[in-house]
Formats: sequence, structure tokens, C-alpha cells
Amino acid sequence: MADERMRRLEHQWRSGGDPDAGARVLIERVRAGTLQEPGLRLAAFLSQREAVLAANSLGLSLPGEADAEYGRWLRVIAEGWGLHTAVRAAAAVAREAQRRGGLDDPRLSGLVRALSAWCDDPSIAQFTAVKGLYDQCKQESRWEPGPTPEAWAAGPTITAGKAVVENTAFWASSAASIEWTWVGDEPMEERVQILRNLVREDLIAWALKPPSEQQPARSELQQRVVAGLVSGDQVMLAAHLGCADAVAAVGPGAVADEPDLARWYLRLLRWPDETILRAASSTLRLALPFTVPVKDDLLRRASKDLADLAASFWSGRAMVAALAHLRPLVELARATPTAQRPIVLIFQHALTLPWFIDPFRSVEDDDPEADLVLSSWSGTTGVDIGAEVFLRVDGGDGEPVWRVQFDGEQGLTKEEVLSRVTLRLVDAALSSGLTPEYIRAAVRDDVGAWALSDVRREDAL
Repeated sequence: MADERMRRLEHQWRSGGDPDAGARVLIERVRAGTLQEPGLRLAAFLSQREAVLAANSLGLSLPGEADAEYGRWLRVIAEGWGLHTAVRAAAAVAREAQRRGGLDDPRLSGLVRALSAWCDDPSIAQFTAVKGLYDQCKQESRWEPGPTPEAWAAGPTITAGKAVVENTAFWASSAASIEWTWVGDEPMEERVQILRNLVREDLIAWALKPPSEQQPARSELQQRVVAGLVSGDQVMLAAHLGCADAVAAVGPGAVADEPDLARWYLRLLRWPDETILRAASSTLRLALPFTVPVKDDLLRRASKDLADLAASFWSGRAMVAALAHLRPLVELARATPTAQRPIVLIFQHALTLPWFIDPFRSVEDDDPEADLVLSSWSGTTGVDIGAEVFLRVDGGDGEPVWRVQFDGEQGLTKEEVLSRVTLRLVDAALSSGLTPEYIRAAVRDDVGAWALSDVRREDAL
């Protein structure tokens, strides 16, 4: 009987355009669980007539900015309905921008297709496809933001890719915003309305779909990815570490097994700098019980301060505390008998990592009156660890530029130096008696738990 009533209402709505019948259909679908309230709210916010009537009848609250200027309207969508919805809006604009700009590059067209596929199925496999194409597109200098039609036409696609890779709805709303509407001959106001209509059409059609068509069945971790609580890149990191849930989420063959500990450790450098610091901190905690013969409290304090730095990476004060141990560790290693020296070298190399990650970290976030961490530097400096850091201040902006001489070689990049220090850390750990299995397990448990923790959302929008 209920099905017959629904069919009758659907017929009244579709054939006669009766908005009240359409509203009743949507209300019945919400009650039956074939339409989610967030989807109805989104359609109503986008001024879909029947959805507005249904939302009002159900007493659903809506943002009061349905007629806001275009940029603000996009931000309200991102803030109210999250990354997935914001990227869908950006993908609609990206397709139109490419069409208007006459772009015919397989990387850009592939990325916009990958974005659309990610919107339909925001799985780890689709994330990987987006990330690969985004990394290719962002390297193309002619698509960098600038006052050229080609840059404007490519902008929405690349910025939407950035939103998915960085798990940030702000970039999605930016991708679809007014800044990219310069491609076209119509008056600006007309172009903005065209884009608004594109976004409305795409989002309304998606918002009113049954939940089964919006999201296929997923594991708990996959659901957290879809909800934006964990990024695809975090899951890929956890899968590399060997976390079972992440390995199952990315699927077989998505992450290559790496039996060699040194190469396994080096791959952590592909992720943000906090990752290698957390791995080094995990290794230090594993090594602490073996430091008893050295009888030096310096190692315990160094381990604690590196852990604090890894947990609050952007704290200048934490950086100062960690780097303060480096020179004493070098001196302790020299004074330690050869048989016991590897255990000290683990700590020395671990504390060398933040030195090369960001030796110019300021403590302004903790103390506005403080200067640069190493403000006494002049010309050439170093900590006698086989490296010299050349500090030069260029131009009028006062930004420090570093040049490195390491192992007798000059001109090495930051990545090359960090790789060498990481290899020294692993070698010292193995020489001290720690086994590859213990090291992997310690890093996996610590860094993996951090990687799969919920994203901090306060800076996402």
C-alpha cells in the first residue's frame, strides 16, 4: 500500500510538476531511509524547490546564506557538508574550465576524471589515482597560477587535486571559486551564474540519491576516509608500515613489500617531516633499555625531547630543546668505548634529523620576543657531525638559505642529506644489537597509530 502511494506521488510530481507531491515523496524517502537528511538539507540549501518544502516540513535547519555571493556560497557548502561535497563542486567547475580553455592534455583530463571517480567512490585506490596525476600536473610550469588563459583553465583541476591529496575542504572551495571565472567571453556576473548553476545541478542530483548509490559498503577505516577523518595519504603510510587494517583498505599489491630495513625506513621520507621524526623517536625508545652501560642521563632526555618535537612539530621551543642535545651527543659518542658506541650513535643520528629538517626554526609561536633558534650563526657553522651548513641571507626578505657540505660533498639537497642520516641511524641501530623485526614493530605500532588517528580539523577550512 505504501509503495502504491509512493508511486502515485511520484507520478503527480514527475508528470504534473506538483511541488507538494514532490516534497511528500522526499519526506517519505527520509522516513524510509532511502534519502539521508544531510542530502535533503544540501538540496534545500541549493534551492531545489521540493527539497525546500520537505526540509521546512521536517523542521530541518539550513544555513541562511543560500543567496550569498559565489565565493562565500562555496565556503558554506564546504563548511556544512565537508570535503567530499566540496570536491564534487570543484570537479564540476574543473570540467567546465577545461572545456572553455580548450585544454587537451591527457594529464589534466585524466585528473579531472580521477576527481569525478573519487567523488563517486572516495576509496584508497581512487585517492592513489588522484595523487599520481596531481603530482604530474603540479610540476607543469605553464599551469602555475598566473594571468594566462591556460593557467586559469587548469587552475580548478589542479587545486581540486590538492584538496583531495591534502584532505582539506578549503582548497576544494578555492578550486571552484570566482578566481577561476576569467575564462570566457560573457560578462563576469553571467559567468558566475553559469558556474553556480553547474554546481547546483551536479550537487542536487547527487544529494537526492539513495545512500546505497552514494556510498558502497566499506570497512570502518574506509568509512573514516570517506568521512574525511583520515586522509588517503595517511592510510598509504600505515599500509607501508604494515598496519593490517590499512593493508586491507588499500588492497593487494597497492603497497610493495620491502624486506630490507634500511630501504623500508628510507621510504618514510616520502611523507611529511613529522613521520621520520616519529620513527626515529620510536627507535630511541626501543634502544633506551640498552643504554645502561653508558650511564648517561643525556640519552633519556634526548629521547624525551625528540618525542616532544615529533608530537608538536611546529613548536619552535620543542625544536630548540631537541637540538640542544646534539653537540653533547657528539661529544658523548667520542668518549664512549667502541663496543658501546653504536647505541649512542643511534641518538646522535636521530637528533641530527631535525637539524637538517629545519635548522632555522624560530620560536615566535612560543615567545614573540625570541630570535631565531641559532641567531648567532655567521657564515659557516656546524656541529662537527661531518657536515657544514652555510647560512646566507638573500635579498630584503631576510629568509635564510642553506647550503650543505656533507661527507666531503657539496651541493646536496635536503632530501639527500636526510637519506644519509637515516641510513646512519639504521646502521647504528642494527650494530647495537636491535633486530629488524623489533625496529619494524616499534615504528609500525607508534607511527601507524599516529597515521590512522583522526585528522585535526580546526585548520581544514
